[in-house]
Amino acid sequence: MFLKKIISIFLLFVVTFAFCSCGEVKKSTDKISVVTTIFPYYDFARSVSKGTCDVDMLLKPGSDVHSFEPTPSDIIKIRNADLFIYNGGESDEWVDSILESLGDTDKPVVMKMTDYVKPLAEMDADHHAEDEEDEHIWTSLDNAKTLVSKISDEVSKLDQKHKTVYNKNSLDYIEKISKVQIEIENTVNSSKSKKIVVGDRFPLLYFATEFSLDWECAFPGCSTETEPSLDRLSKLTDTIEKDKIKTILKLEMSENKVADTLADETNTKVRTFYSAESVSKEDFANNVTYVDLMKRNNNALKEALSNDTN
Repeated sequence: MFLKKIISIFLLFVVTFAFCSCGEVKKSTDKISVVTTIFPYYDFARSVSKGTCDVDMLLKPGSDVHSFEPTPSDIIKIRNADLFIYNGGESDEWVDSILESLGDTDKPVVMKMTDYVKPLAEMDADHHAEDEEDEHIWTSLDNAKTLVSKISDEVSKLDQKHKTVYNKNSLDYIEKISKVQIEIENTVNSSKSKKIVVGDRFPLLYFATEFSLDWECAFPGCSTETEPSLDRLSKLTDTIEKDKIKTILKLEMSENKVADTLADETNTKVRTFYSAESVSKEDFANNVTYVDLMKRNNNALKEALSNDTN
């Protein structure tokens, strides 16, 4: 993460020099420009705007946020934005150095989304609380609704002329989130089992907490590990057999190694669960939304919570 900060500062120096040499880059339209770091906030802003704003996302579809490094063009996008939305937390440490280095006249309105919701302490794989806060706040659908509303408020301040449009669009999208939230609640409430096994990283603490799910995982939320310990694999295998788990979960765009190993050893199926932090190129091209991904998660959850005791 320290290296990311150094790279960001260097890139900012390069970009600043380019601006001084070439003059100011002007916006191509009169629309409000919104730039986000990751997919959930891109989707929320897109749903609030519905074309009234120009909405852009720095994280390229199909990319992993944990390996993201800003390019000079990314820094220019931030500088030229009217509103810049980022998550906060360990994955976004590079943002601070860029924002601190921008002059007041060059700095957009900034929304750090972790400031708008109550944080949870990050948990290790054994459910012990860590010192850091878990940054995957958008996986809670309650949080998602709050963040959609906050984005609508900020965009409305910047573009009073379309305030009514933004308010209506945000309420419509919040209603869609509420509907899929009820569907997930019904899935959980109708299942005797409340335990999920994730053979992968676990950026789903807010989701699991919201729906009162018990969980086991191979790695904690932002872990860069790729091989779990033998003790961890043994515990996951024992849990699958003891609780008669028939379907284990893995994350989107994962290599599936741990999940596939567990599935082979326990004769279980593997299904994809979407953290929604990023999306594939195909899903992005097809305009898949956060709500669409949560609907997929509900279908995966139906299988993951189904066991021989149901």
